[in-house]
Amino acid sequence: MKTRLLFFLFFLGICPFCMAQQNPIIIEKSDTLTYNKRIDSLYKPALGAKGVFKKDSEVKLIELTWIQMLSDLSDFLYDQKYRWRFNMTMSCTVCFSKGETVDYFIYDFDKNFLLPKDEENFVRLLKLFFQDYRLPFDNKTAFKISGKVDFN
Repeated sequence: MKTRLLFFLFFLGICPFCMAQQNPIIIEKSDTLTYNKRIDSLYKPALGAKGVFKKDSEVKLIELTWIQMLSDLSDFLYDQKYRWRFNMTMSCTVCFSKGETVDYFIYDFDKNFLLPKDEENFVRLLKLFFQDYRLPFDNKTAFKISGKVDFN
């Protein structure tokens, strides 16, 4: 009985972490104040002086992976019939867990041209895209990478 109780308590403690990895959290940039310290403490920068990836081959792999991920996202949005009303520039930060999955996707549009309905649909599609997205390599350290993407 004691073993079952311990297993049950262990399962309850682990379950939220399992679910968090399966469902990435999508955050609009203005909502990040409460997340900044947590994200900065959990995710190291991918590139730069304090970056996780330092070798030329690693830096090249991360750059190509970033470009491919954004291209795949753009294709996915197009396939889902998501259309932009204007040319949009989005700043984003993607936080990857140890392993291959996305924990957080933080976004901000340079101009606030998105209607609330369009933004809700955009966020829904982001969740759908990143739910199944995997890095093409297995990383040993949680990291974050930031950049801008133009949507037409």
